[in-house]
Amino acid sequence: MTRLLFVMRHGDAEPEAASDFERRLTDAGREQVVLRSRALRQRGVLPELIVSSPLLRARETAGLVNRTLGIPGDFTVSNDIVPEGDCERVALQLFGENETVMLVTHQPFASRFVHYMTGEDVSMTTAAIACISVAQSAPDAGKLEWLLAE
Repeated sequence: MTRLLFVMRHGDAEPEAASDFERRLTDAGREQVVLRSRALRQRGVLPELIVSSPLLRARETAGLVNRTLGIPGDFTVSNDIVPEGDCERVALQLFGENETVMLVTHQPFASRFVHYMTGEDVSMTTAAIACISVAQSAPDAGKLEWLLAE
């Protein structure tokens, strides 16, 4: 069975905060995320599961996507999809019972994970979304279907 994976980088965030963990989205970042979410809705994309990094800017992004797309329930948080996350570890945990999953994460993990899954080098600008079709959760086993980026 082919499943869909969406890898999204958080929207534009404040350059500084008390800690990197606490950096919030800027107004422009919130607007980026809402616009990207609307573009997903126009494509008929409705992830069954959204998984966010625990960092505040990613959680804010996931919440905006969730609300904009009208996904019932809340997103989940994973400590594995942080900037220094392990691609193999994440790939092994991806889908469970779900056929469409969105990861909301950071650089450099977003670009590294897309490359790990597809072999493609992509530029994951803020609020960029890569759509990957996946038959199995293994290196280079996915196909980059499209990329929404500036």
